Amino acid sequence: MRGSKSERTSMIDGKLWRIPARQYYRYRRAALESIVRSFAGDVDELVEVGSGTGLNLFTLHLSGGWRSLLGLELSAAGRDVSRQVCRAL
Repeated sequence: MRGSKSERTSMIDGKLWRIPARQYYRYRRAALESIVRSFAGDVDELVEVGSGTGLNLFTLHLSGGWRSLLGLELSAAGRDVSRQVCRAL
């Protein structure tokens, strides 16, 4: 499956890995949640300044541990992509 869309080549813990995409995104979601929780503690509302296309916020939404997630982005392109993703959900 070399080059398959169902696989990702990613740097994880300082090593390059080729792993199934689903496994990568599960790992990414858990890692992001852990990092954010280490700074945010047990709060259930989060604001991301410079949220780009909103990937981190969409990922955190999947964890289900947040009452409110808000992204602020100056770039029109980033905001447009986020809006398109929200419409598709």
